[in-house]
Amino acid sequence: MQHDKKTVAAIRAAFADICRSLPNEHQATRDYVASRILKSASEGELTLDGLKLAGNIAVLELYAGTARI
Repeated sequence: MQHDKKTVAAIRAAFADICRSLPNEHQATRDYVASRILKSASEGELTLDGLKLAGNIAVLELYAGTARI
């Protein structure tokens, strides 16, 4: 799915915000967070807050062991 410039900026900002709290060596975590943010955007969540929420939920899923990778 193609997103407009405003949505792409929100996706990038949400991802950057979430990743600031993650250790650099956790590439698999970053990949999962990115996939969840993109999935959320593809399902119609286009706000920065909503995309950040999707990223935060992804981190919680990973640390709780409930993520479906």
